[in-house]
Amino acid sequence: MSRLTVLAFALALCGPASLSGQAVQCIRARIDLPTGEPTEIKTREGRRTAKLSLQEGDSYRGFFLDLAIRDLTGGIVLVSVRDADNEERVVDEFESRVGEAARQTATAPQFGIAVLGIYEQTGGSCGSSR
Repeated sequence: MSRLTVLAFALALCGPASLSGQAVQCIRARIDLPTGEPTEIKTREGRRTAKLSLQEGDSYRGFFLDLAIRDLTGGIVLVSVRDADNEERVVDEFESRVGEAARQTATAPQFGIAVLGIYEQTGGSCGSSR
């Protein structure tokens, strides 16, 4: 297997901008990149909440993440991984509960996703990611 490297990681907040002072439901998640480095994101639930571009050898593969709160009190988030070249194509989909270990995606290359928390934030932004 060729060595996996991360080409880029970018965040894109989805949906219409919230009015200042309006509460939004936010999700905090960790993405375990193929290089072994974790990256934490804080974003609103929705479609195309994050984009990953991963490199394997000479080829590149892009993915969009859709995160939807399935059960707020149970801490369950539906994670959908879409092919960035064909956004209608869902390449993996699973439920993740707050606090569970990261789940490896059924993608090539693979990466892990763990939901760290669900919270309400006022002001339209879920805070900065790192």
